[in-house]
Amino acid sequence: MGIIQELQAEIINPDADINNVLRKALLVSHKLQLKEFEKWIKNELNGYADTDDLPIFRKNIKGKLKFFNPFRGWCPIQFETRKEEDSFTTIDIMQSVPQLLALIKDSKGTLSMKLPPEIVRCLWKDSFIPEMETSLIFDKSVFVNIIEQVKTNLLDWVLLLEDQGISGDSVNFSISEKEKVKNSKIINNYQTNIYGNLDRSQLQQGTSESQQTSN
Repeated sequence: MGIIQELQAEIINPDADINNVLRKALLVSHKLQLKEFEKWIKNELNGYADTDDLPIFRKNIKGKLKFFNPFRGWCPIQFETRKEEDSFTTIDIMQSVPQLLALIKDSKGTLSMKLPPEIVRCLWKDSFIPEMETSLIFDKSVFVNIIEQVKTNLLDWVLLLEDQGISGDSVNFSISEKEKVKNSKIINNYQTNIYGNLDRSQLQQGTSESQQTSN
């Protein structure tokens, strides 16, 4: 069985380690000199340093902003307009797949993201009550969906390679296979499926560097 078929089997296996699948896909993309796809896989494994490189499924992730009341627990923060609410509750997810998997495993259904101090001060500056602990709360399914999107994109990619006659011999590829990849626009342009229209401009306010903790 070639490495492309091995990848297909691992991706559809619900018990497979997605980190190992990504590493194997990294090996394939490197050997086939698919530099853009190799870059995407490295970002998924290591985390994103630049929002310009984020795929569309990691952008505009919406949570619920809440503050901790010592008597009532976590309470929602009300905003005057939808635009104001979105500016504080919609972010880009920069964390690596291994980090997201760890958060999903440790959570009990929701994940909380602590906001930077400057954002918290901005939220409470006009309030008549003292500044309180404030976090952005996400349902765990939001992060599970990101992992599933990664798997789907990997599967689409290996199926495309197979359709183009690329299978590999163990972990190696023939000269003819490499030439097919080099001359195939559909393979070399596959990353447009991941990035949408390739408009990777930063869309969010600067909360993506906040620290995440599980609830």
